[in-house]
Amino acid sequence: MRPDEKTRSRAAKFSRSDAQMMMPHPLRLDLTKRYSVFNHSSTALNTKPRRTVLLLGATGYLGQFVQLALGSVPSILLINKGGSRDLDFTKPWDDDNLGKDDIVVDVVVNCAAVSQPGECAKDPERARLVNVPRGLVEWIARRKNNKPLLIHLSTDHVYEGTRSFYKETDEVNPVNHYGATKVEAERLIRSLYPCRHVILRSSIIIGPQAPITPVNRPLLLQFIQTALASGKPTSFFDDEWRCPVSVHDVVDVITACTLRAEEFEHAGETFNLGGPERLSRADMAEIVSDLCGLDRSLIQRVSALTVNRGVKSPTDISMDSSKIEGFLGRRLTSFKETARRCLSERIGT
Repeated sequence: MRPDEKTRSRAAKFSRSDAQMMMPHPLRLDLTKRYSVFNHSSTALNTKPRRTVLLLGATGYLGQFVQLALGSVPSILLINKGGSRDLDFTKPWDDDNLGKDDIVVDVVVNCAAVSQPGECAKDPERARLVNVPRGLVEWIARRKNNKPLLIHLSTDHVYEGTRSFYKETDEVNPVNHYGATKVEAERLIRSLYPCRHVILRSSIIIGPQAPITPVNRPLLLQFIQTALASGKPTSFFDDEWRCPVSVHDVVDVITACTLRAEEFEHAGETFNLGGPERLSRADMAEIVSDLCGLDRSLIQRVSALTVNRGVKSPTDISMDSSKIEGFLGRRLTSFKETARRCLSERIGT
């Protein structure tokens, strides 16, 4: 049986009908605050056996939120490693990479990546060395007495972008180097470590400012708000579509996979991880404009074909994320709700 057939045969395992049998919604970030607040009222969280989690890419945008979330769970011992510039996946990995000998690792969360398509195009060799973590996967695969769950962040850029609402079983055919490196990483993981892995194909991650240290790139919601608040007309593409996903939803998924690692003991799994709506950047700008009481007429809808970004971009990589919603037992957060929470100070709520 081929890997994609195995995935289809297991898809029903995470259907909505099973949601009530699974652990309830785990942790949720309070997006109205700079520092995250977590709810530990669930006894299920506090009675889980202690497990050690290695977090790679802890200094990146998503990594900072994951660091705060997992670090606040009493049953988790968290080991943080830095961002993509601090990690060298080209060399053989061993326990010395962690600064400890014979450490038992129960879960590895890999958030490290060169995630901007433009950067990948400018330095394709570095992008491949970071985004295809061969040394890490080989280190995990050769551990004899300790086989951790690997949670690996992939991307919606693995899809070609010629249709709407891709499913996990659809063919991957990336149009740029960033997507190609992520496809290569997925295939590497399935080949060398076929069991005990979770691949999360994330869309654009939206949320508040990074909670620990600023990141050196513009964040989508804040960029839209600042551009429109300036009073100057701003162009937004209206013919490229994504499913932007809230950072707190991504963190909840990673946390749930970590606490339920045993469910992936005998098989790897791939999930689309995008919000519930198919939106262009112009659509997103209009939502932010309405929420913040800004002037909609400043939004100039333009075609992506009018701008040379130096790298090819897929047209429509919206995704069907119903499978991960079945796993969580709830709907993912809408773009409007995420924006409302993140921009609450501007909105005055």
